[in-house]
Amino acid sequence: MNNIIHLDSSIMGDNSVSRQLTAQVVKHINQGQKATTYIDLAQQELPTLDGFTVGSFFTQKEHRTSEQQAIATTSDQLISQLKAADVIVLGAPMYNFTIPTQLKTYFDLVTRAGITFQYTETGPKGLLDNKTAYVVVSSGGDYRNQANDFVTPYIKLMLGFIGISEVHVITAAGTAGDKDAALASAQKTISAL
Repeated sequence: MNNIIHLDSSIMGDNSVSRQLTAQVVKHINQGQKATTYIDLAQQELPTLDGFTVGSFFTQKEHRTSEQQAIATTSDQLISQLKAADVIVLGAPMYNFTIPTQLKTYFDLVTRAGITFQYTETGPKGLLDNKTAYVVVSSGGDYRNQANDFVTPYIKLMLGFIGISEVHVITAAGTAGDKDAALASAQKTISAL
């Protein structure tokens, strides 16, 4: 049995276009054959990347304070869930031309040297290979293939950096204008997966 990790990051709750579409992606690719782990990043209280967090990662386990251990354990659990998944379904709405803070925090916690990537003589190498990602990008305006789309290139870069190079993007662009048309376009892409 294959495993899916389903990650939502929208702060819009039931009004979220990306949440609606990630659920449709999971339903479409699952067909009852895969176990699914769901994480609502907007509802998680994840530690942000600061000096203390980074220090926690680089402190030997036996020398960590209880606060450092709690941070490292949170990161380790997120990485373990990601490693166990064969398929990643990720909702990434565009806020102010970039990803939600919650999603950036997630990437900060799962991108760790020696665990999800390593430095080699030829540069960094991702360690989470043999995975497929489906990324739903939603935006109020239509920024596809434009210089001010910082969401799609960033997510592809981050996933590729940790070894996930098979990335399929489903876009719901222009939801502030014609939401129904944006949804229909994205749903057509999902049906073709």
